[in-house]
Order: sequence, then C-alpha cells, then structure tokens
Amino acid sequence: MRGARKIGLAAHLVLCELIDNVSGHDYGIFVGFAEHDPKAIAVTQLPCSAFHLAPMMVFAYNEGDRSFVREIGSRTRQWLVELGHAEVLTMNLRHSDRSLLRSFRHFGEPEATGLLVRFRFGE
Repeated sequence: MRGARKIGLAAHLVLCELIDNVSGHDYGIFVGFAEHDPKAIAVTQLPCSAFHLAPMMVFAYNEGDRSFVREIGSRTRQWLVELGHAEVLTMNLRHSDRSLLRSFRHFGEPEATGLLVRFRFGE
C-alpha cells in the first residue's frame, strides 16, 4: 500500500478495490513475493466500455529486486495476449518517462500518446 500512498491514492480504497475484484474476470492482479512478503504488484483492467481504447495497467509498484518488474510484466503481458489483446495503456505518475520506459523495455514497443504510454505487443 506504500506505492498507492506515494502516488496519492487512498490506500484503504485501493485495498478494497483489489479485494472486490480479485476473483473477477476484468482484472489481472499479479503479485511478486520475496519469502512471504509482497514486494511488487501490477494491476491491469480489461476494457469494460466502448470508451476504453485497450486494457489499462492501472497500477504497478515494485520495492523488491528489478527481476520482479520483468516477471510481473511478463506474466501480465502473457495474460493479455492470451485474451487476444495486442497492447496495453498505462500512465506514469511517479517516475520520469525515461525511467518508466527503461523499466518496461521488455514489455513491448512503447509509443507516447499524450500522457499515456502504449506498449505494442509486436508479433
């Protein structure tokens, strides 16, 4: 929840949202653990409206080893591709754009689109 607080989200509301949607088909929630402690999380929401251009990675946070970013990113990407999606959108609220793009360079081909970043899953 530290990551939610750092970007200005109400941690208790984020936790409630995760609990309410953990078994739903519209959310991909991937957590990386070191021992028994959660160290990284990625939350992706599938489009549920005609206004959604693509799935949206709504939250990603890592306080563990960099390998967590790669593992959780790879699992998120695999899940989306299995569901037939060719891209995901995200926004950067905390780090420099350069840092975000470097962290997710394995994820796909990035394309800056306004304040959103689109990662294309090239075939």
